[in-house]
Amino acid sequence: MKQLCGLTATMFLFAMLGAHAEGAAAPHELAGLWKAKSRFGPDARGPLIIEREGTAYMADVLGRRIAARLEAGELRFELPARLGQFRGKIEGRNVLGHWFQLGTPVNGSDRTGPVAVTPVLLRPDGALRWRGTVAAHLDEFTFYLLLTPRPDGTLSAVLRNPEFDFGTQQGVERLVLDGNRVKLIGKRRGQEQDVGIGTYDAENHIITLNFPGRGGSYDFTRDGDDSEFYPRG
Repeated sequence: MKQLCGLTATMFLFAMLGAHAEGAAAPHELAGLWKAKSRFGPDARGPLIIEREGTAYMADVLGRRIAARLEAGELRFELPARLGQFRGKIEGRNVLGHWFQLGTPVNGSDRTGPVAVTPVLLRPDGALRWRGTVAAHLDEFTFYLLLTPRPDGTLSAVLRNPEFDFGTQQGVERLVLDGNRVKLIGKRRGQEQDVGIGTYDAENHIITLNFPGRGGSYDFTRDGDDSEFYPRG
């Protein structure tokens, strides 16, 4: 009876291990090209109206009314929460201005000054009223991850980031799969480092990697032959 119980327990253990092995993905299943993209604003885009009310100026943007001040010959105002700043001059019938963008998690978040500037032209829209459009530069971060099987069963990795070439900077070399955990490993100055750590969702075919200092978590999905990763003639 004890032998039977022991045998039953052993068989149950092997069955559980087998089920786990069947549910876990093999490294070669991840081979191919993957892509992830995140957008970090700015939210401050669209119509901008400036009008004069007596001796004061008011700006209407993003559904907000902001007091604008005349300083050193320029109309100026700032949106709260680092959403952007405007400066412009009344030239003839128009207002010629610029929109100043502040840093995001992937672009100059540690800077107190603007990281990008775009022109804004406001034309007359009634008496002492001007209308234009804020077309601020979209702050995007894109990753391409090419995984290739090695003879030893591991995966070599190439990480490309067209905006800042982050993958080359980190010396990415390989991706390690352990159950549903993944780790992207690079080498800088002869020392290996973890570039991104995350998970693989085999059911939905999604690799999730977290890049500290680069906007956080990114979900990678399969990319096709028409991908912008490949050079075009």
